[in-house]
Amino acid sequence: AQQQQQYKAVVSTQSTGKYINFMTSVDKEEASKIYRRACMVHLVKKPYIHLNWAAFEEERGNLEIAREALDHIDKGMPGLISVILRRAGLERRSGNIEQGGDIINNAIENCRGRETRDFWVMKYTSYLQYVAKDIVGAKKLLQEQIERNPRNKRLYVRLLELEHSSDTTYPDTSVVNEVFNKALASTLPPEEKAGLSHRRITYLEEFGNDVSAIIAAYDEHNKNWKTVLDEKKKESLMQPRDFKRRDNNYNNTNSHNRSYNRDRGYSRDRNFSQGNNYQNNSYNQSQGGYNMNYNMQHAQQQQYQQWYSQYAQQQQQYAAQGQFQQTTPSRGY
Repeated sequence: AQQQQQYKAVVSTQSTGKYINFMTSVDKEEASKIYRRACMVHLVKKPYIHLNWAAFEEERGNLEIAREALDHIDKGMPGLISVILRRAGLERRSGNIEQGGDIINNAIENCRGRETRDFWVMKYTSYLQYVAKDIVGAKKLLQEQIERNPRNKRLYVRLLELEHSSDTTYPDTSVVNEVFNKALASTLPPEEKAGLSHRRITYLEEFGNDVSAIIAAYDEHNKNWKTVLDEKKKESLMQPRDFKRRDNNYNNTNSHNRSYNRDRGYSRDRNFSQGNNYQNNSYNQSQGGYNMNYNMQHAQQQQYQQWYSQYAQQQQQYAAQGQFQQTTPSRGY
């Protein structure tokens, strides 16, 4: 049932997107109404269509509606990187530099996890350096983060970059975009191209001035490279079984048992031999000393046979000499 719901949601998203693309070329006001009904009613937790709606309204100059679309998905699914970057970029392109910085600063305060926090710290540092032209504020931010996390190497490296080169020149997005396009058209492996495509989207969200170029980058990424990143993520999650760890635990358990037995003076071989001796003695005792009695009787019989053979030889010698010995020699027992 859950898979069917997901399939219906995907189908409805694709069909809605196709219908909106068609209506955009026919009637923009009707397309805006379709966007609103889709985002507010049917596809409430679909970030991509909210981002498209915000870009559509921004191109038309309806900044308040664009903010409404982004605020709606940000409240429904808080913490999405693409949504936060789009909100900051919208304010930056509108000339509200301080409001854009506040959005990224709030993301630092509300995020969870060290890696996510480092990501937003780096983004806010770049925003202060290149957009707000506030080098002092960027250095102060990094110094505060270093005091909070003194073992983070990236913070020191970024602070050294600011101290070494305090350039506030805004990067040329057209030149950078040409480099990205050249890399994506090269013979690099698909995994590296997918990573570069995702990085291009992040760069355009952070510094791009043309919202249509951002949407085009999203479309190309979802069409060509999103499946590559998803497959790579699945492979990383499917880790092989750690047999070495199990063997180490097994060896550690055996070594512990050996140490325990050695401390107690316990030996497996010695205990086995002692056990066999105990069983044999118990068996002999249970049989009433049968083995011991049998050995004694056998020895007496051999001794008697030896005495009788000696006695027969003596009688033969006496008979040959014409004498007869009546006395019987001692048997020796």
